[in-house]
Amino acid sequence: MPDSVLNAWMAAFPGSAQLPFRLELAGEGIDAGLYTIAALYDRLDPARPETWDRTYDHANYKWFLGPDDRPRPLALEEAIAARIHDAGIAFAIDRYLQAQDSKVVGFMGGHNTARNDGSFRQVAVMARALRRKGLQVVTGGGPGLMEAANFGAFAAPFGDDAFDRALEILRATEFADGKAPWLGAACRARASLLGGDWAAVPPAQSRNLGIPTWHYGNEPPNVFATAIGKYFFNSVREDGLISVASGGLVFGTGAAGTVQEIFQNATLNYYRPKGTRPTPMVFLGAAMWNAPPALPGAPARKWSGLPAYALVKAVANDGDFAEAVQLSDDPEAIVRFIEEADTAQPTVAERRLETR
Repeated sequence: MPDSVLNAWMAAFPGSAQLPFRLELAGEGIDAGLYTIAALYDRLDPARPETWDRTYDHANYKWFLGPDDRPRPLALEEAIAARIHDAGIAFAIDRYLQAQDSKVVGFMGGHNTARNDGSFRQVAVMARALRRKGLQVVTGGGPGLMEAANFGAFAAPFGDDAFDRALEILRATEFADGKAPWLGAACRARASLLGGDWAAVPPAQSRNLGIPTWHYGNEPPNVFATAIGKYFFNSVREDGLISVASGGLVFGTGAAGTVQEIFQNATLNYYRPKGTRPTPMVFLGAAMWNAPPALPGAPARKWSGLPAYALVKAVANDGDFAEAVQLSDDPEAIVRFIEEADTAQPTVAERRLETR
């Protein structure tokens, strides 16, 4: 069915005029169907970052979530409309990736990793190196290590001095300082790379993808993803985020969401169809992901590391993908591991795009 027919049907959807989001498949900016950061932050004044609450992004956040910052119960017509929106985003992401014709590397990690944390720079450096080698970078599109990877990919066409200056601008303000200062610093860093205009269209080599969600309304999208597929329903978003990473996944420091993504990808590798190869899985940080399990009877405390690598390695040994799993603290070794991964067979993500 042509897009024009679908768009006409969606324009006639009951109540669509009262929705804060668009239903049509034609997108904003450079990538049909996907958002640009200028479209999400359409009424943002970087000099007054608190104006985020006037933007398209904030309007959808307030529509979808209740007073406790949790998804509210939707009326049937609202739920159908939100599902239509998310289905359009899923197809737009596939179109975007098919147009790029290169492997996609996903970076997963916690939203609360500080910009002045050593792993933030590590992830940015890795994403920049991979983008310079022609690979695509995708993240969950939010703060923390997600921002680090989008920033690194965004900075790929710029020199080391420009990269360092932008990083210093970011490091002066943390997410813990509040959404408005965090966003303001990001706009200044972006502007420093784009000749002073934070909303300017970046060079083609800056292209990278963010896949955030309004489910986590307290995590506004970072400004360094140049194409953004923002979902309402996090379960759909998580499946899409993992399933598009054809070239591998890098797992940095994180909590429950990152752990979910680790085992979601391990499951896809374990049950991969015949004729496909596993998606490389890289654990950044031995102290984080290869920590010994807590001893029985040990006093309860907030964990600083998890034995996720050992568990995934055991599953990988049984599922014949042990060679696709790596644990490392060396960003250069991680880039080589991803770059040199076997390509004799397609990954599940590549096979899926081939059949779209």
